[in-house]
Amino acid sequence: MKGSRLALVLLLSGILSIAAADWESIGPEGGQVKNIVQSWLDSNVLYATSGSNPTTILKSSNCGDSWSVAGSYGYTNYCMTIGPTDNLFAGTSNRIYKSTDGGATWTYSSFTNLYIYDIAAHPTDPSIIYGCGYKYTGSFWVIAFVRSTNGGSSWTETQLETVQSYGRCIAVSPSNPDVVYVGGYSYPSPYTPKLFKTTDGGNSWTDVSWAGWAGQYYVYSLAVHPTNPDVLCAGLYYDIWRSTDGAASWTEVTSNYYYNYDMAWSLADPNIVYSSALNSVYRSTNGGVTWSSSSSGLEGTSFMSVVADRSSSTRAFTGNNYGFFRSTNTGSSWAESNTGLIVGKILALGTTPGNPARFFIQMEDVGVYRTTDNGDNWTRLGTPLSCGDFCSIVVHPTNPNTVLALEGAG
Repeated sequence: MKGSRLALVLLLSGILSIAAADWESIGPEGGQVKNIVQSWLDSNVLYATSGSNPTTILKSSNCGDSWSVAGSYGYTNYCMTIGPTDNLFAGTSNRIYKSTDGGATWTYSSFTNLYIYDIAAHPTDPSIIYGCGYKYTGSFWVIAFVRSTNGGSSWTETQLETVQSYGRCIAVSPSNPDVVYVGGYSYPSPYTPKLFKTTDGGNSWTDVSWAGWAGQYYVYSLAVHPTNPDVLCAGLYYDIWRSTDGAASWTEVTSNYYYNYDMAWSLADPNIVYSSALNSVYRSTNGGVTWSSSSSGLEGTSFMSVVADRSSSTRAFTGNNYGFFRSTNTGSSWAESNTGLIVGKILALGTTPGNPARFFIQMEDVGVYRTTDNGDNWTRLGTPLSCGDFCSIVVHPTNPNTVLALEGAG
């Protein structure tokens, strides 16, 4: 009996030692980059969020050349912004998180029956932060605006709509931060794009939704001209629109640019505007009047975030399910820059019988990779045409060059 107890103790001790052992991420590099922000104090410092739960916060101190993990917080990230003193704010579900130490640690404020979808910081006053989302009234959801005037310690809520509706995006005028726009949509059918405007920092609001947007479904993204609060662009479900009179009227300036998730107007050059969309990044070099695709060098889909470098008119950043991309020529071309950025979701792993250093993995929405040295180096492999992610990979027991995979997309 004593021998049995001793064996049990040794077994449990071994399990606990394994559980307490350190783990090392071995890649491959890449994975979904949900949001990107640039420091106001040092333009070489960038922060990015993963698309995982919990959210990983990544930091680059060399303008995206390399990345490291700065910290993490619970829940899935929806949005992030950075204030003029570099405090970070992130929205997720019914919480707004705040970090004052570069993403290492986080505190949060929670809301009741209110979900945050986008967030924006005042460009000069670190005590003011704006956000939008949707609030449950007890009967249905409505577009809601939130504001903090004490650096995120407390928040006030304002319902902007009286019918079922959802807030998707918020934009603050850089030259007049009291001018704020909130976009979204109302539902049920038909989906109707909605836009609200305040000129007093959120104390009062006006519905400035444009009747000409019928059939466009959502207002996904907004960007305001750096020096003129009456000039702005809106990214809708199908196209990009431009206003020169403070959203009183609009002109359609693109055709068939689907899912314009995010938009950025360059502070370094007011002629340059970017929109990140489903399959590409688009750019304008004449203040949003005309647009063209800016996809050279990009891989993957669902470009959820785009940033125009504050200190350089030629540099821009974007992220998607593949990772982080940077342009140094005003979006004419892009280059992947994922060194140290390891946030991919692994859906399947197949080992090679008799050769444990050689195995295959499927990274979600990115591709299949192979290593022959226990993950020190990775090679991205081709996948069958129009094939979805693999959910299982098996290597032949005697012929390592024969690999079977089960497609997860059907």
